[in-house]
Amino acid sequence: MALTFELDPSFTPDLRDGITALWADVSNAGGAVGFVPPVTPEEIRPELLKHLVAIEEGRTRLLVGRDESGAVVATAFLNLNTHR
Repeated sequence: MALTFELDPSFTPDLRDGITALWADVSNAGGAVGFVPPVTPEEIRPELLKHLVAIEEGRTRLLVGRDESGAVVATAFLNLNTHR
């Protein structure tokens, strides 16, 4: 499966839904991504909003991976160092 990655994509409702669905799927499969299963995308949305605020403030960047159909299959929130 070939993936396409985009750094700092435009944030759309489809992207929001893709990220929260992926986050819930990984959490519910036992992944260590900040939530204890079972969890729903709606329960994850407030945490995503915290990341979006950090992106807007320039403290975090978002990397999104998509499959051939455009579905979100990978994400990374990159936090910038603040010690300097």
